Amino acid sequence: MLREVYETQARLLGPLHPDTLVIQGNLAQWRGQAGDHVGAVVALEDLLATKLGILGPNHPHTLATRGMLAHWRGQSGDPVTAAAELRALYEDLIRLFGPTHPESARTHSSLVHWRSRTQIANVDGDYQQQQGQRSVVVR
Repeated sequence: MLREVYETQARLLGPLHPDTLVIQGNLAQWRGQAGDHVGAVVALEDLLATKLGILGPNHPHTLATRGMLAHWRGQSGDPVTAAAELRALYEDLIRLFGPTHPESARTHSSLVHWRSRTQIANVDGDYQQQQGQRSVVVR
């Protein structure tokens, strides 16, 4: 059904319309949740390239797509790349919104998760930093 909505939206508004791109991202998410992690990665890579060209690298939808791509990349068995992508995203979010922004904190939590799956050494330091950020966010 969502595929039909996407096709109708693409036909009426065009395949590059922001609303059409949102549905395309939702399709990729559902694909991953249905167990096709690699398919979700491929779809999100294509979507990210499109969003970078249309919306630019700092648009919230582009940033969200980067996070989704990292998640599904990790789920597909590549936690090292997932952690690297999340690190780059986290740095961009800090630059754009600061460390106490909810999206920065969420991304940092994901980064810690995927780093813990890669045996990267600085997990404890990241965890302590994340806890400090959460206390700032909550206040």
